[in-house]
Amino acid sequence: MNRNYYGYPLWFWSAIAIGILLRISSIWWNDRLLGDINLFALTAREYSESGKLNYPMKYDYSAKTVWGDLRTPQSQHPPLWSYIAGCLAKLFGTKDTYGILQMMSMFSQCLVLWISFKLSKVFGSACTLYALPVIAFSPMLIDFAGNGSQYSLGSFFLIAGCWVLIHRRQPEAKDFLCSGFFCALAFLTHGAFILAILATFACALISGKTPKNKVIYILLSGAGFIASLVPLIWFRLEHFNSPFHNLNSFFIAGVLGKLSMDSGSSGIFWQVEETWHLGDLITYTLNCLKVWKKFVIYLLWEWGPSGLFLGSLPILGLFWKNDRKLLLLLFFLASYLVTILLWPGFKSRFLAPVLPLAIVLSILGYSKLIVREVFLKKLGVGCLAVIFIWFMFSWSISVQINGSPSRYYSFDLKHKNDYAEMKALALDMHGLPKGLVIGAARSLDGGVEGIYWHEFPYIHSRAWVSGEAMDWNLIERIKTDYNARYFWTDDIMLPKYSEYLSKLEPVLESGKFKLFRFIESPDI
Repeated sequence: MNRNYYGYPLWFWSAIAIGILLRISSIWWNDRLLGDINLFALTAREYSESGKLNYPMKYDYSAKTVWGDLRTPQSQHPPLWSYIAGCLAKLFGTKDTYGILQMMSMFSQCLVLWISFKLSKVFGSACTLYALPVIAFSPMLIDFAGNGSQYSLGSFFLIAGCWVLIHRRQPEAKDFLCSGFFCALAFLTHGAFILAILATFACALISGKTPKNKVIYILLSGAGFIASLVPLIWFRLEHFNSPFHNLNSFFIAGVLGKLSMDSGSSGIFWQVEETWHLGDLITYTLNCLKVWKKFVIYLLWEWGPSGLFLGSLPILGLFWKNDRKLLLLLFFLASYLVTILLWPGFKSRFLAPVLPLAIVLSILGYSKLIVREVFLKKLGVGCLAVIFIWFMFSWSISVQINGSPSRYYSFDLKHKNDYAEMKALALDMHGLPKGLVIGAARSLDGGVEGIYWHEFPYIHSRAWVSGEAMDWNLIERIKTDYNARYFWTDDIMLPKYSEYLSKLEPVLESGKFKLFRFIESPDI
């Protein structure tokens, strides 16, 4: 006898419980800070100690920052994630901000499960019955519970913004206000959610019964969105005298070959070429084609071919039957996809917010097949089974190649090895006299990862975006103006500075990473 508990069978709740346990276990194999998570951890620690949302290093070379100031106000990502982590670190009196971020991503993944449960119920209990177990066993979503990244929280806000508009037969005015609020919170978590508010506007246009209703709904959505962004606007005005300052604009310029560094009397700053040509559009288009190729490959890897097939069925069904709720869901999904597909660099981690909504689409496709004739019913059941088989397959491949189920960087064994060497060097630095470090490595992020472990004052001086060596004359300028003592590099960059090795004294090394002392460094 298959007993139901709160409307669902025991196997359903067992699957959810196992999914949560796997998420808890993900903390164990996520034993290093990955990419931008390092920036969030550093900023959170800085906030817990000083009350300021700063990168504890020279990181931003834009003209809107002060040359000579070793602290850089957070400018690459919106500050919500690091702000919450900093508050919690201060509350608990800990410097382990990475551990705090891991707890936050764990909680966020639980929120994703909960809001996915609410969203899938909108499409019927049968959708929930199968969507939640699939979401629970997604390898990427399991891993992202323990890696400390902000994508799960952003995903929760995006789905919440969608759910408030479709959980009623007809959305009310307050629903649009709430949706705008959730869209803003998603953007404050990660910049890739910037277009989510457009999905709310689109929902207003198709949900409003009269032109007056449509306008009111749009205004309410915009009000909720803008009101929630006031702290961010104030922060950027205070620190950069502009509400729009963001390092990502320099990233785009760098990808297009429009970014350089210039040394003047007032300091060293990035310079963006002001003239644009048709060739720049061609470069950008070719870059987008590479992004789309990677997107398809990674989507197949994380969703599976059968998941993609099932997910396409409800979308195709819109050509025959108008389904307002499904259309609204697709608006929110598209608002995020447009951003990441037009961004000039794609990372597999961008898919984390996509998967819960994509899986709901797959189950909707499955539900369309199982009510058909026997052949299509068997096809649907087979495709659903293949999703779970694919998850096990991709999980095992990741473990074999990476040494762990980590998904932040796909097939990242090199990153894991580099990180071990970097961390060893950073820990060895504890025995050295304190002094300012100039980092110019090619591996990892130029040495930024080491700050979390050695806590020496630091200047990031790898040529941004290109990853090439910064001109030695600029290094000398930085050393003089900031009174630097050490130079951090690796085997990749070191040959590019070979003619200047007479000015450097070897101090420490670990694998490919090297720490030198400037021979003319100050005696601190």
